[in-house]
Amino acid sequence: MLISLAIAGCNASKISNPSRSSEESKDVANSLDLSATKEDVNLYRRIGINYICIARQAEVDFSKALAIASTNFAALIEKKHGGLIEELGDKQLSRKQIYNGSQIQLLEGAIAACPTKVPDKDKDKFQEFLDKLKDSKDK
Repeated sequence: MLISLAIAGCNASKISNPSRSSEESKDVANSLDLSATKEDVNLYRRIGINYICIARQAEVDFSKALAIASTNFAALIEKKHGGLIEELGDKQLSRKQIYNGSQIQLLEGAIAACPTKVPDKDKDKFQEFLDKLKDSKDK
């Protein structure tokens, strides 16, 4: 499941502007049964992680690399799958929800795939997020 968390002031609305309304996207996805499968989400996640690691090798700022990868992930889910993810049933996610959730997944993946390219402050934010998540589950 995608988890919402805004990271370091990254904002999808500054980078992208959807050309199709969410209602149109949902109609297209429902009519063609195009909800993103686990395999689709995993592929988009791997593409995003790969992009972050390559961008960081090219000395792109981490927050920019993460924002671009997250925007691409969100656009794929929104445009190709109408904001629908099979694991979530018929709940349509907004681009912002997908974007925020993908940041967590991509950050986690980048920490695993290219840890020296992820700034310590972002690793710390991710660990704080995990700690808060664990605390909320324990209650």
